[in-house]
Amino acid sequence: MVFYYDETNNIRKLHLRDDGQPNDRELKNFILGGIARRAMTPLPDAAPLREAMRIQKSAPEIKFDLVAKGDYLDVLRSRKLNIFLQFLVNNKLYIHYYNLNLVYWSLVDIVDSLFADSRFIQFMVFHREIKNELYAIVSRDLFAFMALLRAYDYPNVGRKAPEFAGAVLEFLNVTAEIPRTPADSMLKSMVKEASKLDELAFLVDNENHVLIDGLHDFYIRPVCLFRKSQHVFDEELTIQEQLGDVVFWNGTKKVQFSFVDSKSSFGVQLSDVVCGLLGKHFNFIEDSSMPELREAKAQLDEIQRNNLSLLQKLIDVSDRFSNGMLYRVVPADSDFKHHAFTFGLPTPPHLA
Repeated sequence: MVFYYDETNNIRKLHLRDDGQPNDRELKNFILGGIARRAMTPLPDAAPLREAMRIQKSAPEIKFDLVAKGDYLDVLRSRKLNIFLQFLVNNKLYIHYYNLNLVYWSLVDIVDSLFADSRFIQFMVFHREIKNELYAIVSRDLFAFMALLRAYDYPNVGRKAPEFAGAVLEFLNVTAEIPRTPADSMLKSMVKEASKLDELAFLVDNENHVLIDGLHDFYIRPVCLFRKSQHVFDEELTIQEQLGDVVFWNGTKKVQFSFVDSKSSFGVQLSDVVCGLLGKHFNFIEDSSMPELREAKAQLDEIQRNNLSLLQKLIDVSDRFSNGMLYRVVPADSDFKHHAFTFGLPTPPHLA
């Protein structure tokens, strides 16, 4: 295969400032992804697509903002987007993505630190539900919780684990007095028991107040997973500096990966549009309740429904080819909402 990549919402680093607030308050999902093709099948010519979408000849490359603008529902109304998605389908191109919820990623070490202790092993089977519940409760008053994290030098809590666990439990009890799911009581009982621990396994020996020190690890995953393939990334100087001269091997062969100027790569340009669309899609899912999503879907016009259907088709085809193509690090509720809005699947009762 040949994978082409672009990214959206790359904040490069997430940390807590002196006032307890994150350096980026929008906290949109980071998306790394794009299109992929079989190595023996060349990319189609760019000219017909540019002509069909009426991209001016003066534009050096195809970019997402030349295809669609506005919020997600406005984007779905774009006829140029319809031409673009149909082009991908007609040319049998795949899509791939890594969808990362920055806040969820930053918080899961709290729960994983509890599971590192054998006394919590009976809850392990519910680990995703418990992480989902932590995220759901924290999201009700996110910036207050981040200030709490800053006060304990998270993620470097160290020997302050008992006090930290007590503060977290108080926040959970005050913010979610009425349980939303059975995982609520599991989470709270685990955090209560954690006040007896000397330290939390993954919250020691880290840099104070740094939740995410870089996103380069997420570029490494697909290169290592699809190590027989070629990987073509859009230029990203910060990532290139972080990776340095690292070499990946598949047995005795080097894995092919490179960073290129998007103006010279039609595959990266297509990936720019795919990432722009997926960024709008997944952040719309994150920011909306299930009732809001149902109402929005019920009011879609014909072009919006058609574009959503084409996106669904591209996801289905790519997932059937390899379930490694589509990767999400998000709360379970986000997956439920995505599956409901995009594919019409049922949701659990707690999402109403």
